Amino acid sequence: MHTSPYAQVAPCVTEISNLTAITHEHIEHWIVHRLSECTGLDPADIDIELPCSAYGLDSLTGVTLTGDLEL
Repeated sequence: MHTSPYAQVAPCVTEISNLTAITHEHIEHWIVHRLSECTGLDPADIDIELPCSAYGLDSLTGVTLTGDLEL
């Protein structure tokens, strides 16, 4: 069985064939936690309504996050 890279975002999603089970909330959760890792902020302190640049991320980091999301 091939484990999905999304398994850490959505533990119930473990196979590529189940990727349709990933919801908007799973992606939002992933983004918040990745921003938390990049900035050192607590996930609770990240406002999903603000742009990533509000947290001091440069364009290279933004492109990297986008690439990671596409995996």
